[in-house]
Amino acid sequence: MAPVLCNTALNLLRFIGKYIRMTYMLQSVADQAVGNILELCNFFFFTIHTFFTADAERVAGVFFSPHLKSVLDSLENKLFREDSSSEGRVEFNPCTLSGAVQLDSEPDYALPERIVGAESINFISKQLDLIRPVFESLISEKAFAEVEKYYTELYELSGRSVDDKNFKHQKHFAKCSNYGECGKRCSNEGRALMQLDFQQLLVKLEQIVEFSPIPHRAYVENYIKAYYLPESSMETWIQQHSEYTTNQIVTLLNVATHVSKKARTRIINALDD
Repeated sequence: MAPVLCNTALNLLRFIGKYIRMTYMLQSVADQAVGNILELCNFFFFTIHTFFTADAERVAGVFFSPHLKSVLDSLENKLFREDSSSEGRVEFNPCTLSGAVQLDSEPDYALPERIVGAESINFISKQLDLIRPVFESLISEKAFAEVEKYYTELYELSGRSVDDKNFKHQKHFAKCSNYGECGKRCSNEGRALMQLDFQQLLVKLEQIVEFSPIPHRAYVENYIKAYYLPESSMETWIQQHSEYTTNQIVTLLNVATHVSKKARTRIINALDD
């Protein structure tokens, strides 16, 4: 699968390649060149954070570890607060997000742009890991310690966070996979658990999002409640709720074991017509 990247990430990779080729020809500036490449990556990482997560204080409070907060504070201090007149320092100006991206625009609140930003950071981090031996072969022993510190404090933080989330996802999948596998044997207890799970999800979402009520709540609630309907009421409910797709209705009928095969076939045939 091809990586999902923003144009800025692609340009950053091109610049990194050009700077490395230049450093091969001018080894006397290798230490400064590698340091500036890493600083440029820091600027990219922090800018993505500023655009898409810095405004969500609740999200940061729930999902940001103390170490991650410390790293972000350190990046901000190095990029914008330290004396830019010191030797080897590059003066950065904060970027401005394009007016075409509306972070508070419903219904998705710029979710596609946020995903592209996160994927771009992930891809750039992987490329930095791949070219680490190149950096280490170019720099002097004096600069080696700084590069080592960079990868320890920033890059490994990113990798560890992803690994932890993957591990938690695997445990969650192992725990919940049976829900889908036994879907054709949906019981009254299972329907009650679906409703409970949905209520718990709403409670968690209300703690981290900055708007209320949660959109499309009734859409999900009505669909879950349909599992409780007797066979005699199922067909009427389907006729009254055209907002659900044919696939959603067919899935509902297939897992509702209290609906007879004859009624299920009749309703599905009517949907096809």
